[in-house]
Amino acid sequence: MIVRPFGIRASRPRKALLMRGCAPVALVLAAASIAMPSGARAQAFNATPDIVQGNVTIDRSVPGLDTITVGGNDAVIDWTMFSVGPSPGPSPAPSPFLPDGHTALYRSLPGQPGFAVLNRVFGSDPAVFDGLVRAILRDGQGNPAGPGGFVAFYAPSGILVGPTGRFEVPQ
Repeated sequence: MIVRPFGIRASRPRKALLMRGCAPVALVLAAASIAMPSGARAQAFNATPDIVQGNVTIDRSVPGLDTITVGGNDAVIDWTMFSVGPSPGPSPAPSPFLPDGHTALYRSLPGQPGFAVLNRVFGSDPAVFDGLVRAILRDGQGNPAGPGGFVAFYAPSGILVGPTGRFEVPQ
C-alpha cells in the first residue's frame, strides 16, 4: 500500500510534492529577510557595541557615520563584529570593520579637556580599517575646538589598515 499526502495524486510528479513541501519554508524565510536588517547597515563600524566602562553615547543615525561622544576621562567599548560578506575582488578578504567611505568620529562633551577610549574588537577575522577614525575636542558651545583625545584599538584576531584607512587621532 502506498501512502500519499492529502491532495497529491499518484499521477503528479515528485517535483510537485517537493515544491508544495518547501513553500511554507520559503514564505517564512522571505518574511524573515524583510523583517531582519540586512548585511548593509547604516553604521560606520560593522559591529555591535557594548559600553563596558565610562559615560559614552553612540549615535548611528547617519549612514556611514558613528559619532561616539565620551562624557568623562576614559571609556572602554567592546565591539562584536558581524559578517557582511567578503570584500569583492579576485581574492576575497575579510569584511571590513570600518569600510571605505565610513567615518568613526570620537568627540568630547562640550568644554571637556580630553578623553581616552579603549576599543576592544572581537571577531574571528582581523579588524580591517578602510575608513576614517577621527578624534576631536569641543569647546564650551559644542563646536569643534580641534583634534584631541586618545583612541586605541585592540583586536585578538589582529588589526589591518587598508590602503584607504586613516587615523586622525592626535595622541
